[in-house]
Amino acid sequence: MDEDQKLKEFNELEEEIETILSVKDELSDDEIDNLAGEFNSLSELEIREKISLITGDKSYLDFQVNNSEYITEKKDEEHIDELLEVKEVLKLKELQQSGKIDEVNTESELQYDKDEKNSICNDELIEIKDEVLEAKDNPITQEPEEIEEQPENISVIRGDIQYNQLSLQWNWPKGISKVVVGYRLDKFPKYADEEMSTCSIVERRGNEIEGEFIINKVEQGNYYFSIFPVVQEAGRTKYLEGKHRLIVNKPVIEIYYDLKIKRNLLGKIKSMQIEFRTEEKEVNLPPTVLIAKVGNLPIQKSDGESICRLDSVVLSNSKPNTVELPLDNFMKNMYVKLFMLDDNNGKLFRIISPAREKLMFK
Repeated sequence: MDEDQKLKEFNELEEEIETILSVKDELSDDEIDNLAGEFNSLSELEIREKISLITGDKSYLDFQVNNSEYITEKKDEEHIDELLEVKEVLKLKELQQSGKIDEVNTESELQYDKDEKNSICNDELIEIKDEVLEAKDNPITQEPEEIEEQPENISVIRGDIQYNQLSLQWNWPKGISKVVVGYRLDKFPKYADEEMSTCSIVERRGNEIEGEFIINKVEQGNYYFSIFPVVQEAGRTKYLEGKHRLIVNKPVIEIYYDLKIKRNLLGKIKSMQIEFRTEEKEVNLPPTVLIAKVGNLPIQKSDGESICRLDSVVLSNSKPNTVELPLDNFMKNMYVKLFMLDDNNGKLFRIISPAREKLMFK
């Protein structure tokens, strides 16, 4: 897979993890399985490593590797050995009935009269041994039966909220033309006909590739969606396992900042700080970046150059939080402005800048 595409999925994964952690303290195994299904190019180990890196919790790395193929292989091998043993016993009993062998015990050992031990059925024993060895080296395999193609489940659900409208999108899987979309505000619906969830039927129109579900004028809160593909089997309606997606609708958090500059008697800058403020009780502000432009104020990140990246910081309304800034890259007639490092966080945070003159270095 293209490295740029994989890096993009890592960034989207980080956003998804932070969204879930914004409403709960930890991720369940089901939610990790959902992430693994959503980001197909990333392994479960890579996803768990990312979660562990974000949360600092190494327990996410403790999980069982799927060894079902190994177990199946061992069971097949044991089954073959059992068949060979039965085959050998039957062959020996056949020799016994022909009068060449006196007795066959439960361990498939040959019993002879002492006088006949060295002269009777040596050829037969060699034949049995060769037959058994050949069977072990070339086990009989049955041709796989043709299995009727089964309907596929939804692989990824995309979701977004814009202008107070929530929308879900998914690609229609093979063999599916109808789904049940259910949602709750406390947890994922487990069944398509669950009484406590709000359910709607969405049908595929013609040969459309993408399905869509929309809620207008959504209220604030967490929306736990499950989408169940509908299938018909022997005249009965059945539902495939629900695919989950959490959409968080929270008000945009406003973040204020000011530049605090100290100068010496000659007017030279001695130190510079950025002071953050918020009206929220407590909020974790993701990484931000200062963009600089000489002669004019940058309107967007692409208007200037990045001169300082700031790590995430915890803010509260009880007191401002101050971060020291390096002085190396600042110069006269330069304007600076703060932006979110990840543009996707602009859906959750709004950075409010001070007056234009307070962002200029003279």
